Amino acid sequence: MAIIQAIVQAVLSFILSLVITALPSASVVGYAGYKPIMATPREYCFDIDRLNIGGYGYNLKYSDEEHFAQIKEAGLDFLITNVNNTLLDYCDANGIGIVAHGLNANGGWIWNYNPDPVLSLTKETFRNRPCLWGDSIIDEPCSSEFNKVASAVNHYYSLGTKTLPLVNLLPNYFNEEQAGFPLFPCTEFQEKVQEKTRATNFRTKFVPLVTKENEELYNKFALANYSTIQWMELYRKYVSMYISTVDTDVVCVDIYPLSTNNTSGAFWLNNLDVLAEACRATGRKLWVITQACGGDQYEARYCDNPEDIRYQMYVSLSFGAKAVIHACYSSGWWDDEAWLVNKKGEKTATYTAVQTVNKEVSSFADLYAKYTNVGTFFKNGHGADATNYYAYLSPISREDRGCTIDSKDHILCGCFTAKEGSSRAYTFVNTNGKLAGTSADLTATFDKGEKITVYQKGVATIYEGSSVSIKLGCEEGVFVTVE
Repeated sequence: MAIIQAIVQAVLSFILSLVITALPSASVVGYAGYKPIMATPREYCFDIDRLNIGGYGYNLKYSDEEHFAQIKEAGLDFLITNVNNTLLDYCDANGIGIVAHGLNANGGWIWNYNPDPVLSLTKETFRNRPCLWGDSIIDEPCSSEFNKVASAVNHYYSLGTKTLPLVNLLPNYFNEEQAGFPLFPCTEFQEKVQEKTRATNFRTKFVPLVTKENEELYNKFALANYSTIQWMELYRKYVSMYISTVDTDVVCVDIYPLSTNNTSGAFWLNNLDVLAEACRATGRKLWVITQACGGDQYEARYCDNPEDIRYQMYVSLSFGAKAVIHACYSSGWWDDEAWLVNKKGEKTATYTAVQTVNKEVSSFADLYAKYTNVGTFFKNGHGADATNYYAYLSPISREDRGCTIDSKDHILCGCFTAKEGSSRAYTFVNTNGKLAGTSADLTATFDKGEKITVYQKGVATIYEGSSVSIKLGCEEGVFVTVE
C-alpha cells in the first residue's frame, strides 16, 4: 500500500511540476528595476552586531530612581522614546542606550515629512550624550517621502557622531495612503485575490499530500499563492524603493501579529522574510519592534505570558534580527494594562513575562553577534501558524542550510554561519501555533560538527555528535550552535 501511495504521489508531483513551471521572482532585491544601495558599515557608539533588547516608549511622568531602575531590571539594553534630562542622566550612569524622539530630530509620520530640523544640525548644535545610540528620524514613512528621508539620513551621518538615524518602516498591512501608491487596480481584482487565497480542500489536503516529499514543488505552490497577493507584491516594491533610496545600516519595522483568537497574522513571516532578504543582500541589520501590548477592542491579545514574548523573539531571531524592541514599555497605544508598566507606574504581568524571556535570550546575546544569518526555511510549512496555509520563504541553498530536519510538526529554522571559523548556528521555533497549543519534536542532523550546544530557556546543554533531538513547548524556540 505504501509503495502504491508513493508511486501515485510521485506521478502527481511530476504532472504538477510541469503545470507550475514559471513563476515571478519573489525577491525584493532589484524589484521592478530598483537598484539597491549597498550599505557601508559605519562605526557606532554601541555594538550594532550584538543582540540588543529594547523597549519602546517611556512615560516621563515617572522620572524617578525607582522607575528608572525597572528598565535595567527588565533586562533592556536600550529604549526608543521621548526623553528628558533626568532620564538621560540615569541612562548615562547605568549604561542604558537611548534612541531619542525629539532630541535632534522631530520624527514625522507617514507623509508631509519635514527634514529641516535634521538638515539644520551642525556638529556644534548636535546634542550628544554617552547614552545616545541614535535619533528617530521618521516613523512609518510613505514611499513618496523617501527622497526627503534620504537627505536627512545622509546629513545626519555627515556629522560623524557615531549615532544611528533610525527610520522605522511600515509593516505589510499598510494601506494605499500610507504606501504612496495604489494597492489594488480594481475591486474585481481584490475579490479574485480573496477567492484564490481561500482555504479550499485542494489547499488544505491535496497540496500537502503531493508535495510532502518534494520541497521544490511545495515552494512553487507557495510562491504561486504568495505572488497572487497583490499587497505582498507591493510590500516588496515599498521595501525595494526604500533600500534603493535611503542608505541606513538598519532596517527597522514594527509589526504586531498576535490576535485575540490565538492565531497569528497571516503575513507576519513574509513581512520579516522580505526585510531579512533585503538586509542580507545589502549588508544591513534588521531591527524588529514586537507586540508586548494588546487590547480586546483591537483584536490584539495581551502578551502577558512568556510564551507569546518568547515566540516573537525567536521568530525575529530566525530572520537574523539584531535588535528586538518590546512595545510598549510604559507609554504608547492600546490598553495600558497590557504594557510592561501601566499608566499608574505599576509593573504588569507583561513586565514579568518580558523580564523572564529577556534573561533567557541574554544568555547567548554576545555569542549571537559572532554569526551571520544566511536564510530561513520551514519543515512542514503547509498549514503552519502565520502562513495563510502556504509558507513561502526566500529560497536558501542546501549548503547554507547545513542540516536536515526530521519532524512531523511545523518547525521554523533560521540558519547562521560564523563570521570567523567554520561553526554554524540555528534557531528552531515551534510554529504549530498557540491555537493548536501543542508541543513539537524535532531531530536535527548537521552536515558537519562534533559538538552541539542547545540554549533552551536560558540553559546551555552540550551534546556530542552531529545529531540532536529537541522537544519544544508551545510557541517555544531555541538557539543552537554546532562546532
